[in-house]
Amino acid sequence: MVSLASLLGRKKHKSKARPISAADLPSFILTKAPIHSKFSKEITPTSIESCDEPLYVCVLSNNTLHDMLKEFARAEVSIENVRIWDAIQNYRTAPNYEERLQLAHHIYNTFLAPDAPMEVNITKKTIEAVWKNIEDGCMCEWLFDRVEKEVRECLEDMLKRFIQTEEYQSFMEQCKKEKRKSQRFSQVLQGFKFVDVNI
Repeated sequence: MVSLASLLGRKKHKSKARPISAADLPSFILTKAPIHSKFSKEITPTSIESCDEPLYVCVLSNNTLHDMLKEFARAEVSIENVRIWDAIQNYRTAPNYEERLQLAHHIYNTFLAPDAPMEVNITKKTIEAVWKNIEDGCMCEWLFDRVEKEVRECLEDMLKRFIQTEEYQSFMEQCKKEKRKSQRFSQVLQGFKFVDVNI
């Protein structure tokens, strides 16, 4: 596990620190469902149309649609936008300071640092502001808000194409059929009177 002292020991914004590997990250970060921090549980596909949050947030907060969009993004060679969104949600819900600090460095090294392996299209001003907060040890919930705001444009642009795909439309139609079927079944059950047969 990377120590707190070694993470805080980095002083320069453009220094090349050892990337944090999966082995360094807390297990909850690697297994947690990619649900937006504003939601307490996974969004169902049939509730997306009535969701108050932006469409990309709702789609990415459903496990099946999230995986479908991730594959779509991989085909478009823009998977980094989905992955950084996931990482930011996990950062926001990290249970303590040290784990937030580890994940903050992981996000910086993977997506924001010069020559990062999955570098996203973020302004230099935003990157420098994020790095200064990390360097100062400020692990506030809003640390990556500006990053997410800039990534949002790329996600929404990709989503416009994604929702036109046959895979997305077929999946949503199937979910609607299942919901209608469930509603009809509930109505049938309501028409019966159940008698206690216990003697």
